Amino acid sequence: MRWHKETLGEDRKLCHSRDGEAWKHFNQTYPSFATKLQNVRLTLSTNGFNPHNQGSRPYSCWPVIVTPYNLPPWMCMDRPYMFLTLLVHGPKSPGRSLDVYLQPLIDELNILWNVGVHMFLPLDHLYRNQKDNFSKGRIERDAPLVRLVGDELEAEVSSLPKIEFGKTKDNVRIEEFGETQNWLKQSIFWDLPYWKTNLIRHNLDVMHIKKDIFDNIFNTIMDVKGKTKDNVKARLDLQDICKRDLELKEMNGKYLKPKASYTLSKDERAIV
Repeated sequence: MRWHKETLGEDRKLCHSRDGEAWKHFNQTYPSFATKLQNVRLTLSTNGFNPHNQGSRPYSCWPVIVTPYNLPPWMCMDRPYMFLTLLVHGPKSPGRSLDVYLQPLIDELNILWNVGVHMFLPLDHLYRNQKDNFSKGRIERDAPLVRLVGDELEAEVSSLPKIEFGKTKDNVRIEEFGETQNWLKQSIFWDLPYWKTNLIRHNLDVMHIKKDIFDNIFNTIMDVKGKTKDNVKARLDLQDICKRDLELKEMNGKYLKPKASYTLSKDERAIV
């Protein structure tokens, strides 16, 4: 999503929309938006077409597609990144009435521009009071977590014990772990005087993350015994979030795991 800024184009060549005058003018007009490279730049496109063969009666169908232009040219027009937002049915062209169909989309684009995307729902949102559709019997009132700075993090871990060689009951058990805090230990790196001022204390290995994600998805879809993430423990966890159609069924003292739609059958696995 940062490609449009971090990858330089060839001088005096229009290879991407970011090379054009309109893109540069937008950046000058809205500098606060332009400074955040990950902000999504959308293009909206529509056109009428006849979904039937040419010999049929005239029929005009209008799909409205949104595409993020943060991506490089070879991805912008790729199918996975083209999102169908609405479909105006025929048989006649909507003509000037197209604005009526576009109104919900424009309303959402205004929300994206003025408010953005919330990582957490507002405290008065209707979903927070729904006990059955999410966590069973629970009304969610937690506010977004506050991002801690170095001094605050140091204060939280300073009272924790350092791990000694080997695992014993004394150096593994942390009081209130999983309830009020999730710290396992005081990391040895806090002995470094500059550690609390580092903005990036740990880098993630993207290559291994990608491999792990692929392995987990592949093994789950292929239902590989011992490696799938769709196991008994996962199904038991589902009981806490009301996914009733996938909950384990107990029969004659044994658990029966209903087949999930994302798991391939034996014949489908053979094709893959």
